[in-house]
Amino acid sequence: MIDTEEETLVPIKGIPRSFTKKMAAMERLQLAKDSYIYWWFKSLQASDEYRMCCKLGGNKGELVETYSNFGDVAGHFDKWWSIRGQYLFTEQERPKKVSKISKYEELERDSFNNETLILKIPLTLRKQTVTRRIGKILKDVYEGREVDIYKASTAKVVRIKNKIRMETIKRLLKILELRKRYPKDTLVQIGQRAGILLEVGIKLEKEDADNMLYNRRMTIAVSRYLSQANNLIYNVERGVFPSITLYKKEEASDD
Repeated sequence: MIDTEEETLVPIKGIPRSFTKKMAAMERLQLAKDSYIYWWFKSLQASDEYRMCCKLGGNKGELVETYSNFGDVAGHFDKWWSIRGQYLFTEQERPKKVSKISKYEELERDSFNNETLILKIPLTLRKQTVTRRIGKILKDVYEGREVDIYKASTAKVVRIKNKIRMETIKRLLKILELRKRYPKDTLVQIGQRAGILLEVGIKLEKEDADNMLYNRRMTIAVSRYLSQANNLIYNVERGVFPSITLYKKEEASDD
């Protein structure tokens, strides 16, 4: 069980509030369950290969490295989070902060780089003037600059940056689970069980199942979802999440 009285400042990228607020362990748990971290866990649970790796104690196979990080995911998220998850996603170094330099000696050699901006501000100027000029400088500096907060993370495992929504991951895992539970169903039936609605010129509901256009569109949609779900699982098995584009190790090593 998690100690509900425990309060600590644990910076976790998946829980933005953890960078600014001390919170009880139960509050941190609830925020984790509302984050991508929960769906990372659920995606691993959906992997037949990873579950087998867990049964073997994580000592054999291609997923040993992933197991060394995530461990056994056979149980409930709450227990996994308290034992392993919260430490897995915790920042190992203090996050960088905006700070004031009062002495020249405080300037570090590595301060002069393309990831740090040093400003000289005459305090004889009005605050409004300074604020306006700083805003213009920052606008120019950030022009075309893409900030990836996860790339700078020092946690043991880090998600990749993309625009996949948690709702999309939830849908993919649901369709994959239905495919396994009802292996004899057609893709149309799987789509209906998943509650997928289609737009084919006009909105067609389940009652239109005899419609050839409906069947064809549903089959294509579910087939695409299953392909994306399988890619999601393959990637998460190798520590890459969330991604529905098939991960290739040799391509990643070239980056």
